[in-house]
Amino acid sequence: MSRVAPFAAFAAFLLYFVWRARREGMTVGDWLRRENADITGTPGWWKWPALAMAAVIVVWLVVISLA
Repeated sequence: MSRVAPFAAFAAFLLYFVWRARREGMTVGDWLRRENADITGTPGWWKWPALAMAAVIVVWLVVISLA
């Protein structure tokens, strides 16, 4: 069962996307593009996630170097 759980979770996400898209009468690709348009449609949307990832990497490097 433990080997199947990640695949079952992934399949559940895919089925959720298919269900939401079909409920709104769209293809899955069109629905995902529309859902992501609010985030990726604005210029510079990537700066805060990139800064957060850089901060995580810096903290990780500090913790590793102190260990």
